[in-house]
Amino acid sequence: HGGLVFPEDEKKLTVETKLAKAEPEEEKKSALEAGPDINAAFNPKKSELSLEERYRLCASVGEEILSEDRLMELLKKKDNFICYDGFEPSGRMHIAQGLLKAINVNKLTSAGGIFIFWVADWFALLNKKMDGDLAKIQDLGKYFIEIWKAAGMNLENVKFLWASEEINKRADEYWTMVMDIATKNTLKRVLRCTQIMGRDDGYELSASQIFYHACKPQIFSRLHGGLVFPDQVHTLSTKIDEHEPEEEKKEPGFEAKDINAAFNPKKSELSLEERFDLCASIGEEILSRDRLMDLLKKKDNFICYDGFEPSGRMHIAQGLLKAINVNKLTKAGGIFIFWVADWFALLNKKMDGDINKIQDLGRYFIEIWKAAGMNLENVKFLWASEEINKRADEYWTMVMDIATKNTLKRVLRCTQIMGRDDGYELSASQIFYPCMQATDIFFLKADVCQLGLDQRKVNVLAIEYAEKEKLNKPVVISHPMVMGLVNKNKKKEQDADESKMNEKELRDKKIKAKMAKADPNSAIFMEDSAEEVARKIKQSVCEPQNIKDN
Repeated sequence: HGGLVFPEDEKKLTVETKLAKAEPEEEKKSALEAGPDINAAFNPKKSELSLEERYRLCASVGEEILSEDRLMELLKKKDNFICYDGFEPSGRMHIAQGLLKAINVNKLTSAGGIFIFWVADWFALLNKKMDGDLAKIQDLGKYFIEIWKAAGMNLENVKFLWASEEINKRADEYWTMVMDIATKNTLKRVLRCTQIMGRDDGYELSASQIFYHACKPQIFSRLHGGLVFPDQVHTLSTKIDEHEPEEEKKEPGFEAKDINAAFNPKKSELSLEERFDLCASIGEEILSRDRLMDLLKKKDNFICYDGFEPSGRMHIAQGLLKAINVNKLTKAGGIFIFWVADWFALLNKKMDGDINKIQDLGRYFIEIWKAAGMNLENVKFLWASEEINKRADEYWTMVMDIATKNTLKRVLRCTQIMGRDDGYELSASQIFYPCMQATDIFFLKADVCQLGLDQRKVNVLAIEYAEKEKLNKPVVISHPMVMGLVNKNKKKEQDADESKMNEKELRDKKIKAKMAKADPNSAIFMEDSAEEVARKIKQSVCEPQNIKDN
């Protein structure tokens, strides 16, 4: 789409990431390239001590060892073993960080350890150190290294790695593992770790600070022989193991064919007013009508976005209503981008977390839309797992930027987009889901977000971010929610006194009454038989002469 650039943060958040295609040919040296090589002394050697001496030296460092038996086994197996510590450059260095660390590192390297220091410049940025100034943070990182040299740290077996460089080099691998750790731990569990950032549990954390703990150790997988979580590495198209077979095996499921074979976008033949009326007819709410008109004046073809999680059966709101809305927008000149959120479905624990089933369902949904009459000439389907891995450094930089600039409390208000109540026992990864969905809008260069009213909160999050960063604000066209079929008892619950409800509460009530897969009797599915449709309608209540929420 011409290269995404968010000017204020391109330099701060990325060191070697080129987000713009039109960068100057002659690259300027980064702050990290300036000055002497911080690893010039690195020349690792084996220990000359006995096994027992090596063990005692390592054990002398620890107040607690988890566990002593595994430490002995490690020393038996490896002459050189990898040690890790990360530090955030943040102000002055005290003696515990300076002298004690130098003593401990010298003990471990004497025992054969190769000590890897993770210079957490990017982490310090997320943790709002040094007022979020990356240049100052990096200068402090070099300053810390010089202090350790002066304190007598033996640097032959010590290597310093800059987080900002290493993460961008292997972004697809890094973030896949971070999200796996976050998916397998609840928010409550991760909040217990906030002490490592010098924050109390009740501190008003940013959303990005929740991910701080999942991020810390992951980049060292290859140094340890390759950390692999077998059920997800291959399926997310991430090559973590350098020794993958050259010939890839085909995944089971639908025959792989071009899902975009019909894509051949055309301009609209309608007048400006007709195009506007067609687009506006979709929305129960439009943010905003003036910006929609301006967009149509400027662009013959504009980018529309919607994402869908392949997750089970498709009901008529997702099938027929979406086909109708897409055809209206494409007739008005829209190029509709469907973000097939296979990876998001995985994070949201759909289909028991089986990526193969999720991807098969994605293809199944596309076939249903074809059968429902969706005009695919102006429609393109993109697999999230593929697109994110192609441009992982760019994608995750923006996700983290959005998360850094919004509090956990603010992001929790968006969890409704996952079909969860705010107090739901979310996994840590589900906190990032709204930040990722907001990123999708800018990542795909969307002009129009065409989703249901239930997605309003995350769309507003994206608008707020665009305003802060002076990015193109998307027009949000929210279609109304198709109500679920209800029996008499459920109808009484829905008709609770509305006189005391404010606008937000009334909107939330509508969202909760929507047709949902979770209640099969409330939904008519695209593959239901005529008999099944008749049965569901007959058991439902529809009061005569009442048009309100009926």
